[in-house]
Amino acid sequence: MRSTTDETLASAEASQPTSSRWPQAVELVRTQPVRTAAVAGFSLALALALSLAAYVQVASYSPVPFWDMWDELRGVQAALSGQLTIGDLWAQHNEHRILLSRIQFIADYAFFGGRLLFLLASIFASSLLLAIVLASPARSVWREQGTATGFLAACVAGVLSPAGWENLTWPFQIGFVQTYLFAVSAVAVSACRLRPETRPGGKVHWAGLGATVALAGAATYSMANGLLTWPVVIGIMLARRVGPRSTALATIAGAAFAASYLWRYHPVAGHTPYTWSVEHPLAMGRYVAAFLGHPASILGSTAEQVVGAAGVLVALALIAHAARLGRVPNGRVVLFGAGAAAFALASAIETALGRLGFGIGQALSSRYAIGAAVFWLGLLVGLAPIAAGRVRILVRAGGRAMDVTGTAFAACAVALWIAIDVASLPSATALDGIKTRGDAAVVAFMSRVDDPSATEAVFPDAATVAADLAWLRREGLGPWSGGLARTLERVPGHVASPGGLEPCRGWIDATTTLSDGRKISGWILAPPGRAGSAALDVVDRSGEQKGLGLVDVNRPDVAAAVSGAGSHVGFVAYARTGREAAFLVLFDPWLTRPLCALPLSGKA
Repeated sequence: MRSTTDETLASAEASQPTSSRWPQAVELVRTQPVRTAAVAGFSLALALALSLAAYVQVASYSPVPFWDMWDELRGVQAALSGQLTIGDLWAQHNEHRILLSRIQFIADYAFFGGRLLFLLASIFASSLLLAIVLASPARSVWREQGTATGFLAACVAGVLSPAGWENLTWPFQIGFVQTYLFAVSAVAVSACRLRPETRPGGKVHWAGLGATVALAGAATYSMANGLLTWPVVIGIMLARRVGPRSTALATIAGAAFAASYLWRYHPVAGHTPYTWSVEHPLAMGRYVAAFLGHPASILGSTAEQVVGAAGVLVALALIAHAARLGRVPNGRVVLFGAGAAAFALASAIETALGRLGFGIGQALSSRYAIGAAVFWLGLLVGLAPIAAGRVRILVRAGGRAMDVTGTAFAACAVALWIAIDVASLPSATALDGIKTRGDAAVVAFMSRVDDPSATEAVFPDAATVAADLAWLRREGLGPWSGGLARTLERVPGHVASPGGLEPCRGWIDATTTLSDGRKISGWILAPPGRAGSAALDVVDRSGEQKGLGLVDVNRPDVAAAVSGAGSHVGFVAYARTGREAAFLVLFDPWLTRPLCALPLSGKA
């Protein structure tokens, strides 16, 4: 591999007479602003990538569980009541064994109030660690701070891309992210850190082997594709000729983990039979291409599949090239990149085997963006040593030539990923929809009104949602641990003379009759110059509580039409069957006194 710029300059200076070294030093100083500018530019890109991911998480945050998370609350309840068994942690979830995820679910509810903030923070931290693991091997290629910062910025922008918004906003996805973290880390250790037995003493490098086995095992018990870590790391060990004992021990460990995973495993009802998928290789190929071409999704389905197919060809060539490098020290970065890309490619194939029947569109789910990111970033890192050895880009700085190959290579990657991140950033309306999708289910539950549409927005089993909400309420967890439900609990049960209160500004948009009550939606504002609460009281003419409401729906139309109105002035409220509800009462922000009332007949 070509020597670095700094090494070239050092050898050039050493060959010069002492009297001629001063001009060389002056020229070297003149190139420093260029290097500083590169570090600053890449640092800004890194900050932008982190900021976009943080914005997506903050803008969409809700303490209300969503979809699979409701199922997993059974294990949390068992753990908090002292009835959890190892079998509960090991139990199959779809085709996965999510033991490590379940431990983190329990930790969130046991130690952090079930607000899901711990899980979201873990997703962010795990994604950041994955980016660092992906970028680190590239530091040895050009050995320049600017280039290293550029690789890190590209990896962060790829792994934390808003294109994977499901992974950023849905706490259940912690296992999805950590599978790639553990798998890529195992690849990094086996490719770059594990010492061969042929070194002096011929001993097994127990620390390196133990770390590889532990990380591959963690990947196995995070998601189903974690099983694919084993053939990848064993292949790397064979290519590096690490030694028969180390390779045999890793193989035995992999077989043991696979056996424990597959023991009492059962096919998932509703998923595509593997035999059917194998019988349709062209459809499989299109699915895999769409999965891996996810970064090009903004260009359309055809472009996405073309990009994905091209990536597969490059990956196969890189894997073949890495295998030939064997024990060449400089080939470890290539081997790491090829291994990371191979794991992502194998994950795409495994996903296609079980989900091909759902159609190509399912391969475009945002949750798979992280797999595609690992694939392309693995290629980026794996190709870096090849580019460094065959390409040289020189620019004039301070009257002398300066090698900026690494900087240019990293800059192209950063520019592409930042462009993808900006283009795929969900709209504020979409993020607000994620934030509020569980609000109606909580308000209906606390109002003692059954609204199937509200529960189906968070989980298809209404009975499970009702039972879990009752448990969360009893334990003071989730929405009752400082969230919207805790606010609703503080709403007074009686309002004196609601008809005599000052009228609220607002409008009743719709009233839906339900089996045991009705759902009311619209918008509401406190009188001018006053701030209102997020909670509403639904009362009859005597002031007795008939239900509850929440003011948190995004209404940009109201904000544009009404002077002084914010955007989140829309509400959803419920009233129980019985004595007719007559007013929506808005309180001050502390819920200590009523400010105004909106008649349920329409506008005040």
